[in-house]
Amino acid sequence: MDIHEKVKKKLLEPIVVEDKEYSNFIEEVSRRVSQAFQPISGNLAELCAERELIRFGLRRDVHYTRRKERTDIIVYYPALRGFQRRHRVEVKNVSLRERATRGLLFDGDSLFGFFNQLGEFTRSNVDILDDLCKKMGGYCYLPPSILEALEYRGDRFRPNTEFGRDMAEFVKKGRLP
Repeated sequence: MDIHEKVKKKLLEPIVVEDKEYSNFIEEVSRRVSQAFQPISGNLAELCAERELIRFGLRRDVHYTRRKERTDIIVYYPALRGFQRRHRVEVKNVSLRERATRGLLFDGDSLFGFFNQLGEFTRSNVDILDDLCKKMGGYCYLPPSILEALEYRGDRFRPNTEFGRDMAEFVKKGRLP
């Protein structure tokens, strides 16, 4: 029991790793594990969005590309004379945070998300996302359960179950519904 207590006490002491201080060893380990899974989680979200595109008959490297030009997905409208109109989609998951707004502002026309924190959709955040989507001609696609629970929702919010259909329409007509 004496050794057990010594180990327990040592594990709960603050620790410094590469000039960053953590409250204890477990906090440092959990941060590393969390950061290791972030790319996998993001890739899974992109694959889910891609599945919706495939479900509506779109083909990769013909109608859309993934991870080009700092954007998660780019959908193309094949216009005449070789010029293609494109629609950029940022895919985010878990938490809205500032990265979703920044991604939409700089690298996307629409936002496709698997957000799980209803409280992040404040009126201010909804207004920001709605204004950006209006400006870019896109939509903010959310899980139906989150969308239904929003107290306030802008004009450019749609369930992410309509994403594939909307992008298929873009490929055919060069514009979203």
